[in-house]
Amino acid sequence: MTKNPGTARGAPSSSAGPLARHPTAGLVIALLSLLAFALLTLNVLQQGPLTGFDNRTIDALHAWAAHAPPLLTGLMRFGSSLGFYGVLGPIAVFAILWIARRRWREFSMLLLTAVGGQVVFDIIAALIHRPRPHFGDAFEGLTANSFPSGHVTSSLLLFGLLLYIYVPGIRSAAGRALLILGGALLVAWIAFSRLYLGSHYPTDVIAGFALGLGWGTLTVSALEAYWSTRRRPWIRGSSKPTTAPSATSTTRTTSSGNTRKQS
Repeated sequence: MTKNPGTARGAPSSSAGPLARHPTAGLVIALLSLLAFALLTLNVLQQGPLTGFDNRTIDALHAWAAHAPPLLTGLMRFGSSLGFYGVLGPIAVFAILWIARRRWREFSMLLLTAVGGQVVFDIIAALIHRPRPHFGDAFEGLTANSFPSGHVTSSLLLFGLLLYIYVPGIRSAAGRALLILGGALLVAWIAFSRLYLGSHYPTDVIAGFALGLGWGTLTVSALEAYWSTRRRPWIRGSSKPTTAPSATSTTRTTSSGNTRKQS
């Protein structure tokens, strides 16, 4: 019995994703997203023109939210909690699942993209140290750094990664579209909830999208390139015979009843 080259120890456990087939597109998306994040960061540090937009928008939104129906406020609180507990829980579940199934490609993406992105966010937020919006009747009394939005960054990284991994395996175009739409609406819900509750300025949320998309695209593209190099030896080797002719001599009986040795 011959062993399937694709199941060798340490071999990638699944096929390459879109960014492996289109690395240039991934690089362009990452660079544009990180450039947008850099410009937003510069605006915050220098108290640029978007600061006035931030203050006017968050004040108007809070004035409206303060008189909104309790049901809507409850939905926004739940959406906000999804950006925290709804991210930590799935990270732990998928980490255990992929380790158990030896799906190292997916696990490495989870580790570098989602977990690594959280570390990057913590460092950036501490360096910029932007205060949160302040209201006398605030929904949440948070004091941590405001820029960028950690809920938006982490939810975009995790749910975007899950869509990247699982959507290509869905055969139905309608199913793929429905899953992508659901993921987009979930992240949008989380993002809007942070504005509704007065926990972030608009540029915090936009920067969270930019950082999440930039870091996620950059790390996934790099890991796809790495796993492609791990995959190639087995792809090349799979076209070659997997068994060599036996060196052991065999015997064949001739029509005359004699035997002769055949090598």
